[in-house]
Amino acid sequence: MSLKDSFEGKRVLVTGAGRGIGRGVAKRLYEYGATVYALARTQAHLDTLKEECPDINIVCVDLEDWVVAREAVKMIGPVDHLVNNAAILVGENFMDITPEVFDKMMAVNVRAPINVGQVVARGMMDEGIKGSIVNMSSDASTTPFPATTVYCLTKAAIDMLTKAMAVELGPHKIRVNSINPAGIATDMLTGFYESIALKEGKSVEELKSDINSRVPLGTYEMDISEIVNAILFLLSNLCPLISGESLFIDGALRHT
Repeated sequence: MSLKDSFEGKRVLVTGAGRGIGRGVAKRLYEYGATVYALARTQAHLDTLKEECPDINIVCVDLEDWVVAREAVKMIGPVDHLVNNAAILVGENFMDITPEVFDKMMAVNVRAPINVGQVVARGMMDEGIKGSIVNMSSDASTTPFPATTVYCLTKAAIDMLTKAMAVELGPHKIRVNSINPAGIATDMLTGFYESIALKEGKSVEELKSDINSRVPLGTYEMDISEIVNAILFLLSNLCPLISGESLFIDGALRHT
């Protein structure tokens, strides 16, 4: 069975689907014949996605709101697969971290995947679905970068959340894994470069060069399609016994 065949007729929820990786995943799944539910907080991003994929199902909700988000996901009904992708990155040095920044990033990056994951897993269990969940983590879960303390904390939490979910949901034949990429060519990464370069008094190109020099394969930033391929592999039935794993796609950066 091919990767494409794994998703024909399947129901899939993708969070953070308005831009970046989530949008790439949603579009690929749509192309592969899945019934896709694209969730994001910005209606304009969902509207343009709908223009590109007319039959896609769009859900506009702010995942920071536990109750509203939970009800929105319940309304979707049982799905076969979940991609917990939504996340934010606020670049703050350790000494500048505020309660507001900490709470916001934890709410979106950690609390929301728990909330959405609970609803989706319950639906899978009630319907006897042998489903799969992919949580979006990062190489930052093990490799710290300047001005990313809280972001790194949230992604380390996602790695452990993934393992805990895999252990508890495994008896229900639900697999859970995480993807841990290095830099992805998205608006969020561009904003990260600009923020950190400003704090360090460097140009964006100088910062990129410094980061690339740390990567054994020489390239920190990659195309969205490379991550989409990995997500869909772990999501699919091509790897039925892979669960509780964190797949790093970082050019061996974490080993340096």
